[in-house]
Amino acid sequence: MDFSPVIDHFLKAHLFGDIFGRDILSYEDREIATLAALSTLAGADSQIKSHIQIAQNVGVSFTKLDAIANILKSKIGEMEFERFNRAIKGQ
Repeated sequence: MDFSPVIDHFLKAHLFGDIFGRDILSYEDREIATLAALSTLAGADSQIKSHIQIAQNVGVSFTKLDAIANILKSKIGEMEFERFNRAIKGQ
């Protein structure tokens, strides 16, 4: 995003402003989607940890977090699962 700050601003403003600003998803659903997306990004470990806390604050149970981890492992990949799992375990 350092390459094009305008695109960075555009993506953030429209993704988080327009899409998440709608009442289609609950806060819980938004955090689940955010966690899944962040888990695919290398270097997003601190954001994943933060969003795990936010997710728990809006009602995402540990059982659901565990289910997210299992879906990441079976459908997305081992690396994404490990990234998410490290954040859950606080490593």
